Amino acid sequence: MNNYSFEQLQIGMQEVLDVIITENDIDTFAKFSGDCSSIHIENEYAVSRGFNSRLSHGLLVSAYVSALLGMKLPGKHGLLQSINCQFRAPCYAPNELKIVGTITKRFETIKVVCIEISVTDNEGTEILRADANSVLKF
Repeated sequence: MNNYSFEQLQIGMQEVLDVIITENDIDTFAKFSGDCSSIHIENEYAVSRGFNSRLSHGLLVSAYVSALLGMKLPGKHGLLQSINCQFRAPCYAPNELKIVGTITKRFETIKVVCIEISVTDNEGTEILRADANSVLKF
């Protein structure tokens, strides 16, 4: 876990998190969340709707964004204040995701950093874009 001070967090600073989403992850998330929609559980159903196979839950991908924010940027002292996610393409399993967070703004008086997040899959397709605000608590 990164332990950045507010002063260390500068505009343009980046952190990267690489994760692998498996079919087991999708099944576990479906059980945990209660979202057992056919598009996530049934391969044939997803294919009949024009997808390559069943889809990962968008919020499962977002959970890995949370890991980037909590563990890497801003890390230990950050508290997620808001996040706006745009799901741009389907995510299939297995898949290697690259999650990149970049600081775009910082507000010294209230100790808030704005972070732009991009999640790309193993083919380089951006599947999620998000903007997050994190307040630092020391």
